[in-house]
Formats: sequence, C-alpha cells, structure tokens
Amino acid sequence: MADEEAGGTEMSDLPSYGDVEADADTDAKERAANNDPEIEQADATEHNTPSEEMKEDDPLITMSQLSATSKSNSPVGSAVPSDSASYNNLKSTLKKKQRAWVDPYEAAVGDTFYHKQIDTLRPKFDLIRQDSNKQALNKLFTVQSVNDMDIKEDHDDDDDNDNPDDVELQEQENDDNDNPDDVELQEQEKQQGAAKKFGPWDGVMAGCLLNIFGVIMFLRVGFVVGQAGILQALIIMAISTAVTVLTALSMSAICTNGTILAGGAYYIISRALGPSIGGAIGILFSIGNMVACSMYLIGFAETMVTNLRELAGFSIFDDPVNDVRVWSNVVLVFVLILAIVGLKYVIKAQLGLLVFISCAILLFFIGSFYRTYTNHEYPCDLPYDAPADPQCVDDVEYISKVTITPQGWTNGNFAENLGSQYVDGYNFWSVLGIFFPAVTGIMAGANISGDLRNPSQDIPQGTLTAIVISTVVYMLMGIFVGAVTDRYELLSNELVMSLICVWEGIVLIGIYAATLSSAIASLVGAPRILQAVANDNLFPFKWLMFFAHADKNGNPIRGYFLSFFVAMACNCIGALNAIAPLISQFFMLTYLLINAACFALTFSKSPAWRPSFKYYNKWTAGFGTLLCLVIMFLLNWVYAVVACVIALSLYGYIEYKDPAINWGSAPEARAYYSVYNSLIKLQKKKQHIKTWRPAFLVLVRDPVNRPQLMLFTQTLKKSHGPLFYATVHTGDYRTNIRKFHAAKSNGYLPKDCPKNAKGFYYSVIADSLRSGVQNCIQLIGAGSLQPNTLVLGFKTKWATDSDAISTEFVQILRDALVMGMGLMVVSGFKRVNWFLKDYAPPAIDQDDEYEAEAEAEADMEEQEEMPPTHLASPSNMSTVQPAAWAAGQAKDTTIDVWWMIDDGGLCMLIPYIMKRHVFWGKCKLRMIMVTEEDSINMDVAAMKDLIKQFRLPYQGPLFVPARKQPSKKTVARYEELAKCKLSEVPRPSVISKWLILSELLFEYSRYSGMNVVTLPIPTKHMKSRAYMALIEMLSDQKRLPPTIVMRGNGESTLTFYSD
Repeated sequence: MADEEAGGTEMSDLPSYGDVEADADTDAKERAANNDPEIEQADATEHNTPSEEMKEDDPLITMSQLSATSKSNSPVGSAVPSDSASYNNLKSTLKKKQRAWVDPYEAAVGDTFYHKQIDTLRPKFDLIRQDSNKQALNKLFTVQSVNDMDIKEDHDDDDDNDNPDDVELQEQENDDNDNPDDVELQEQEKQQGAAKKFGPWDGVMAGCLLNIFGVIMFLRVGFVVGQAGILQALIIMAISTAVTVLTALSMSAICTNGTILAGGAYYIISRALGPSIGGAIGILFSIGNMVACSMYLIGFAETMVTNLRELAGFSIFDDPVNDVRVWSNVVLVFVLILAIVGLKYVIKAQLGLLVFISCAILLFFIGSFYRTYTNHEYPCDLPYDAPADPQCVDDVEYISKVTITPQGWTNGNFAENLGSQYVDGYNFWSVLGIFFPAVTGIMAGANISGDLRNPSQDIPQGTLTAIVISTVVYMLMGIFVGAVTDRYELLSNELVMSLICVWEGIVLIGIYAATLSSAIASLVGAPRILQAVANDNLFPFKWLMFFAHADKNGNPIRGYFLSFFVAMACNCIGALNAIAPLISQFFMLTYLLINAACFALTFSKSPAWRPSFKYYNKWTAGFGTLLCLVIMFLLNWVYAVVACVIALSLYGYIEYKDPAINWGSAPEARAYYSVYNSLIKLQKKKQHIKTWRPAFLVLVRDPVNRPQLMLFTQTLKKSHGPLFYATVHTGDYRTNIRKFHAAKSNGYLPKDCPKNAKGFYYSVIADSLRSGVQNCIQLIGAGSLQPNTLVLGFKTKWATDSDAISTEFVQILRDALVMGMGLMVVSGFKRVNWFLKDYAPPAIDQDDEYEAEAEAEADMEEQEEMPPTHLASPSNMSTVQPAAWAAGQAKDTTIDVWWMIDDGGLCMLIPYIMKRHVFWGKCKLRMIMVTEEDSINMDVAAMKDLIKQFRLPYQGPLFVPARKQPSKKTVARYEELAKCKLSEVPRPSVISKWLILSELLFEYSRYSGMNVVTLPIPTKHMKSRAYMALIEMLSDQKRLPPTIVMRGNGESTLTFYSD
C-alpha cells in the first residue's frame, strides 16, 4: 500500500528504493565499491529464477521486490531458497551510508529525515503484485483452514491459558431498560390515583396570576413610580416583561417537546442541559423559593405594623423594622403549621383568592376616578427637587395637602410624575431589582406540571395569557397611580394603593391573603424542588436525603422545616427592598438557564427536538439568555457574582462526581453534532507530519479480566490520539449478531474496566482471528479518526502450539504492514505492576551460561580502552548487582531504544510519548545503535545532530560495536526454536545480524527497565516458525526486561521542518 506523501518537495534527485529502472552499470559499481558479500552474491546469480516459494503470492511485498526477473536455468521448486536464489531480483540503489546495518536492503537511520519527501528511500508494502493482483487479493481475504482445524488464537499479551473466545453464541434475553421518565410518570400516576387534574386556566393561568398579583403590586408599584417616574417605570415593567416573555417562549417550546414531570424549572433545565447544570440550578432555585417566602412574609409584616401603628397605636419596638422582624417570624410559624395540616384547604381556596384580588384591582381603578386623600403631615422640606408650596412659609414644617385626587391628570401632577426623582441612593437598576420579583410567578404552571391534564399545552397557553394580563394591569396601574398621586405620597406611603381603592379594607385583606398564599406556596414548593434533586441522586449529601424524605402522602415534611429556618434567617433582615434584589438574582439565573436550555436544544440540531410550540427560535432564546445575564450584573454585581460562584461550584462538583445519568441533554446532542462536523471538516485537511499522531488499534482478549495491554496503552494517552480496542471472537456471526453486539460492545470500553481507562471498544465475530483483525483494520474508525498503529501481545506458547497458529500470527503482522499500519508487539507486560505510581521493572531470570559468556566478553573489552561513544556493558559497572535484579530489588528506570532501521521515526516517538505519562515520567531514555568501527566517528556526529534537531530527551546516541558472527550457542538456540538450520533460512546473513542484536541486547540492556527494539520485517520468504523464533530471541523474557518490538510503516512521524 503506497504511503501518503509527507511533504511538498520533489524527490527526483534522490535514489529510489527498489527502483527497477536504475542504471545497471552504476548499480554494479556501487555494489562492488560497497563490498557487500550478500549483494555481490545476488548480482552474481542475477539471471537465476526464483523458487516456487518466491512465485507464491503473498500480501506483503516490498517495492524493491517488484522488479522484473529473467528466466533462469536453476531447478524449479528447490526446497529452501538461498539468499542468492531468493533475492536475485532485488536491486538496491541505497549507498552504503544509507543502508541499515541489520539489513542492507532497508534504509538506515540518518539523512533520510533531512528530506521532506522520503518515500523513495523507505520500503513500501503493497497489497498486490503487478503480475497477479487478483490471485493475491483473493488469497489475502480468503480464510484458510489448516488440517480442518479451527484456529483458536489468543492475541493478548503473554497468554498462558487456552483461549475461550471460540464462541458458540447462545440466545440471551436482554431485558429492556425502562425509561426513567416513564417509571417516574407511572409512580406519580399511582400516587395520584383519581386526583383532579387542572387545565390551562384554573391550573396555570390562575396560579401564575396569583403569584404575580402579590405583595409587590400592592406595596411597591407606587414606590417604583415615585422613584423612576411614569415613563421609566413603564420601561422597567417592559424590561421585566421582555425577560418573562422570552423565558415563557423558551419554556413553552421545551414543555411542548415532551412530557414535563414534577420539578418545574429544575426538571426543564436538568433534562435539557444535563445533570450538572440542572443540579446546580435546582439547589439555587430551591433556595430562591425559600427566600421568596421571607419576602412575602416581610410584606405581610410591613402592612400589619403600619396598620397597628396608625389604627391602634401599637408597636413592640420604637424601630418599625424590629417589629417587622418579629411579626414576620410569628406569621412564619403560622404558615408552617398551615402548610403541614391545612395545605389542601389553601390550595382549594386559591381560585377564590384570585377572584378576590381581581376585585381589589378593579376597585382600585374605579377609585382612581373619584377618591381623594389629604395628607396632614406633608413636609415643606421635600427629599427631592420640587416647586415650593405656597403654604410653606416662615418656620412651617408640615402642611395639609391633597396628595391623591383625580384632578392630577389635569393639574400638572401627571406631567410632573413623568420624569424620575431618585432618592435615598436608588437608581434605575436598583428599582428594577425591587420590582422584578413581581413578575416571577410565571413558573407556577411548570411547578405543578404533574397535576396538569396536558402540561405540554396547558403551560404555554396559561403562562402567556397570564403574562399578557399582568403586564397590561401593571402598566395601567403605574400610569393611574402616577397620575392621581403626589410624588411624596408615592415615596413615603407603602399603602398608597389602598388609599386609592374604593374600599381600603379590601386591599389590606388582599395583601394579607396574597402574601400568606404565596408564602405557603414558596415554603412548600422549595422542598419539593429539593426532593426532585435528591431523587435524581445528583448529590451524595446525607443532609439532602434527610430533608427530601417524604411521608406516606409524598410531602417532604422535613424539607418544610428547612424552608422555615432559611426564611427565618431572611426575616431578620426585615427590609423588603433588601430581600427583593436577592430574589431577583435567583430567578434571573433560573430564567437565564431556561433560555439557555432552549437555545442549546435548538442549536444541537437533534432530530428529537420537535416542539409543537412554534413561536420561538434560537435567537429569541439566545437574546433572552444574554438579557438575563446583563440584568443580573446591572441589578447588583455583588449578588450576581455570589450567585454565579455558587452555581459554578455546584456544577463543578457534579461534573467531578459524574453521576451515571443519561437524560439525552442538549450538550450531548451538540457534542455529537460537533464531532461529526469536525470529522467532515478534516476531509479538507491533508495529512502533514506536524499534525501526525499515533492512533492505536489494540487487540485485547478481555479488557476487564486481562487488562495488561489496555493498561499499557492508557499510558500512551499523551499522544492525544484515539485508542481503539478490539476483541476478535471466532464463530458464525449469523447466530445472533444483534444480541452479540448488545452484550459485547457499544463502541466504548465496558464500565467495569480499570479506573480512568478511556477509548473505543469493538468486539467482532469472524471465521478466524486473521479475518477478524483484517476487518478491524479496515473498518474501525471514521474519516481521519482511524488507527494507524497495531498493538498486540506476543504469543509466549508459540513454540508448543501448532504451526497454523504461528502462521496466522505472522500473517496478521504482514496484513498490518500491507494496510499501512505501524506494528508494536509487546512481551513481558504481564509481569509489570500497572497500578504503581511509577514504573518498577520486574525481576528477571538469570542464565548462568549466558552470564558467564557475557562476563568473559566484558573482560576482553576491559583490556582495551572503551571509546567514549561506546556503550559500556553492565558487567563493567560496579553499581549493578545482578543478584539484586534477580530478586526484583534494583530499580534502574532506563528505557533502551535500539533503533536499527529508519522506519519513519515511530520507534523514537513512542518512548517519548511514554515518558510524558506520569507512570514512565522518571524513566530515562537511552538511544542505542549498532555500528561498525570504521564508521563510528561519522555516525556519532550525524546522529547527535539529528537527535538535537528532533528535540527528543534521549541520552546518546550510544554506539555498540558490531560483531562479525553470532555465537554458536545463540545459533543453536535459534535453530532449536525455528526447527531448521540457519543456512536454510532465507537471507541467513541478515538473520545472523538479528541474532547478534539479540546477544547485544542481553549484554548491554538486560538490566534496563524496558527495551524497545526494531521489528524485523516479516518477509514472505521466511517461514512463520523461523520468524517467531527471531522475535523470541529479541524479546526473551527469561533473560530480558519487558520488551516492545515495533516498526513504523515508513511514514514520517518526526520532522524538524516548520512547513
């Protein structure tokens, strides 16, 4: 498979790896000059025909092997091809300095990185041969059966048990999980039984108007007009109405998109924006209702104290504020008792109470046409600028003046009250903060959504109707009271509304009734919101569950007492004008999040967002969100900051706890859309070396019970690339593929995986392990988010397994290279304790014969002075105690990277990524290379410069002198494992160098913490057993530390260029 181009420069001047058009004479001269015996032998037999094994199609073939071959007189079908017979068609244009020591046909680590485009120097792995592409393609994807045996392959790390994944899928009954909302709805229906359900008018509109027409209307409309004037008062009412209308539109859209259950605003916000935001606002909205209870009681107490002082001359303290504090708490006790024992009677009386308040409003308008009032203590020294009254002469302090009269429309009072006269430190925004709680009753319908016949229709109809009616009434009242009443009376008399009304007593009774009703509703409603939060298990607070506990009738009596104490604390403030701005913050934040919820749901572009209410769009919701946020800080920035800090703290806590709740929130839907859109946008971006990052496909047997490979790859998360895990089950997918997927995979790791494990998980069924891995490599991923590096464990029992298993394992490696994947074969990771904070190398076994041989070689080296660029053998280091290593006591945290071949730089990049994780953070990286004595000086300077420009934290490079031949013991051990002679293996000179490397690994890196070694290429000529024996020699866990044998796919992963 051809590699993608990594740069943009032309490479016509570079030598081509496997270029069949190279000039023969030049090539012959180069080979002769290089004195390579293997290549010379290949040239000498250039006209020989390859053996039958060479003619077989294989999915793995290098580009250099695609050169044309000539006819030969050598016998066909020779047993095992020699180096010359097998590779007579190879032609390398690599110069000597560009050839890898371990294999002259592969590019050495060196100047190839200085070219932005190096495809012509590195080997490519093509899927098919030019001469027989169909046969090779068929062979690659045809499941082969060896001796009619099912291949049972364990592809996890260090498998010591039989693979149980040859599954015969059984029928499984998967119980459908009930929707939590459906369960909640059924429980509520059982509890309510045949209880009466309300409609849009008697339930929603009546409830909203009863909360809107309350204490602010009777006690503060005159104050607002006196401070702000008629025009600015209308603007204040218009701003408040704009907030409520935009919020009502958003709420109506959400309510008509599905069933709204108990919880009101909390339920709406939590199901739309998720548990984190919903839980935070649920707590704040509950507290806001508790504080609102205090506001209503203070309004009640202010009216009572004024009446007692004026009518009966009774007072407890000289300061009326103290009287308000006392009476508000006395009434609070009465409200608590009434909420516990007589709540049902209060609820039944609400509709009649609304009629009573409506009558009081009507009588107010009637009285404004004829009622007059004379204030006998009208001061001459007014707190604002106003024309002096003719009666105010000499030392007269107070006069008698008509302050309420219908003549105000024409005598100039109306014109005078059009403008503002702010006193006592008030301004436009502080007055808005006092008035805004008057319009916060729009949530009344949502709060009783569980008692409505059709919440999705009743809430929009009733709420919007209530807003229209209340807005008209408030504005008319502001105009009328400003026209007929003197400004001083508006500012000083809280009961000015009662003086205008036909009968003063009806307003007073209306104030008492409305405040008591609203106080009870707030006292009862706050614990129910808290109860809804507790039932969702968002907070593991014991006190929350204690107060949310309900009696047999479903009433949270303990929560009533919590509301009682919070309201009592607020009553001690004793000032309605101080409590109202605080309540405005809580409700403004609630409205902000309702608008944000509607905006997020619309912006998520989820097909599930289909509200039947159409009079909204995302811009109205977005503007409502911004408007609420701005007003919050304009009202009182200190309160706004405190409210936001509390909300963010609760939000952060729930995010940290991450409760297992799935409500299908808008952020989740938007995240899905954003990920999809981002992947589509990546289509326009071409792959570049600077943006390349490893994406791992990890073959695991069981991510829960055998997580060694998964735990290792979790330490590679600092690459910030995707992690894909896959398990291949052998069997017939037609048995029951749907139930298999439901039981085995949902795209993510199982919940019972080790903590903090993240990644994608796939479980597939295939006829064989190889075909399953092929499916995974081809199909896993989406767009640019696809794996590019295969990670799998080395089979420790391959020597005793059948040849079919080894063959399949090697074929998997070949398939990965063919499909452009990098390879990482890990060995010994089962011995690593992944749950330690830092990596601790496991104990290793000691081979006395190998140890003696290594010490003898080290003693010979001691006779000569060691060059400073050479790596010293551990036997020459007095600090190393092999006995301690055998017991697992010494902790040398050095990762030795034996970079033998220019594979694109993956062998150097992966250890660097490992070191960035805290588990490997204390490990030292050491780069080791094998070189010949005559080129060491040149190699040292070049490689140091290369490492410096790559900015990698490696020690070295350290060079190990190459040997001529492996020891007889090493050869004998390899032949024993491979079950064939070294001379019978294709390219024995190359295999000998790999065996020499295994000796060098034991000699120089047996006491390192981990070894990273270049993976030999699994050529098609080498038998699988011979190849498995070679990997075994490079990663022998009886003599070496845990080892990663890896190889890149030739694509550049390192660069020091900026373009």
